[in-house]
Amino acid sequence: SPVVAVEVGSQEQALVWWHDLLARGVYVNLILPPATPSGACLLRCSLSAAHTRAQIDRIGDAFADLPGNPA
Repeated sequence: SPVVAVEVGSQEQALVWWHDLLARGVYVNLILPPATPSGACLLRCSLSAAHTRAQIDRIGDAFADLPGNPA
């Protein structure tokens, strides 16, 4: 299954987004330095054919609604 990595600007923002996504029922992996290449903070999403279109839309909406998200 594909993994979608979302790079986040700071460790603090990554933690806020991770908690917010979990509160919305969207589980993502939080990856912080030194476990990331070039010191990036990442939220990693795993998608598979088992996800429905509605679930994928809900995940996208949850990311779009994150505080401070420029999207």
